Amino acid sequence: MMNSPFGNKSPPGGPKFITDFSKALANEVKILLAEVGKLRDEKRALEFVIDDVVLCPT
Repeated sequence: MMNSPFGNKSPPGGPKFITDFSKALANEVKILLAEVGKLRDEKRALEFVIDDVVLCPT
């Protein structure tokens, strides 16, 4: 363990609040990346629909 400037012992990897924040942030990033992937797929599907409508009007 490392000594902090305040004389407390810090756990490896930093204080607990930093570890907790890092875990929460990593979880949020994971959720957002999944949502971005879903939106990308939906956009691609809509582009195909638009191409069909524009290129093959009935």
